[in-house]
Amino acid sequence: IKLHALGPPEIAHISKIDNKSHKEVLKALITAGLNSLPGAGAEILDDRVRRMISKGKCGAQEWLDVMREAHQLRLTTSATMMFGHIETPLERFDHLVKIRQVQSEKPENSNGFLAFIAWPFQDDGTLLKRVKGISNNVDGDEYIRMVALSRIMLPNVKNIQASWLTVGKKIGQLCLHAGANDFGSIMIERNKGNIHLTIDAPFTPELKIDQSIAHNGVCLTVISIKNNEYIVIAIKETLEKTNLGNLIPGDKINLERCMKIGDRLDGHIVQGHVDTTAICNKIETTEGSWIFSFEYTKKSISEMTVEKGSITVNGTSLTVVNSKDSKFSVCIIPYTFENTCFKYLKQGDQVNIEFDIIGKYVARMMKS
Repeated sequence: IKLHALGPPEIAHISKIDNKSHKEVLKALITAGLNSLPGAGAEILDDRVRRMISKGKCGAQEWLDVMREAHQLRLTTSATMMFGHIETPLERFDHLVKIRQVQSEKPENSNGFLAFIAWPFQDDGTLLKRVKGISNNVDGDEYIRMVALSRIMLPNVKNIQASWLTVGKKIGQLCLHAGANDFGSIMIERNKGNIHLTIDAPFTPELKIDQSIAHNGVCLTVISIKNNEYIVIAIKETLEKTNLGNLIPGDKINLERCMKIGDRLDGHIVQGHVDTTAICNKIETTEGSWIFSFEYTKKSISEMTVEKGSITVNGTSLTVVNSKDSKFSVCIIPYTFENTCFKYLKQGDQVNIEFDIIGKYVARMMKS
């Protein structure tokens, strides 16, 4: 695992409050385990623009100086550009020229900027849109042209990444024919204990805002839709009680849409309300199927598992094969194995568990 963290605005802020140079701060972070520095906070490297859209961040020159210092320390970095708001075409070109110049100054046998990523302004929920009425008007054609220009203007940067999370998978694929040679993946944004999950799913065009989708068995509400991606929020409590907090970009998850009234009911009723988690402690192959064994992270709820009863594991409705003390096992047939994330599950992985709703009500009544 490589630690790719912070960015020039954070380095500048630490330098200011600790009264240390950029070099001193970077050296301390490298000693503490930092492997590379992301190009966060570049926006547009022009102070006219930065005063209006990112007033609290460091200026353009300081952003560039931090990266120069990082390169001198052989720290690999990336460079970014967020465009499509108030900047002019000339300011976009000037941004690329500044990135190219800093890259030309890196020491030999070092990466410097390993990748350049440009993405259009994401205006949902921003003050720029709400107060100043500035919206993202960048279409697919303009984004592809921007990628192509980046490749032409940055011959000394090895990788040009297509931000398919912001422009969609189809436009991202076209960018691979316009100079891009790199893709991103699932993006996770943490905000005051919550996270935003950006999901690429084949049924995204059919979704509407406020619809509910189960993610590894966790019911979450769609808050934004763009192209083939949608965004949901997982709150702090959800992250503490489920395995969603363990997700990293690129992870596969089980997805299930809500059942329509009038549809046939197969399996058992699943609400998307996770009761606890369990750890996969054994995987066996038997006669073309798989036996997955689990142990609850909380021993006190093991009485909710009944042999031949129903249980939901990461959103998949299953039948309990064996149950003893705090352990249980389920049998996975080939179809389920191939069409869910069970094929990616490994020993030691944490899974979400939802018990049968009828069983939960019965248990509650028995206690009272």
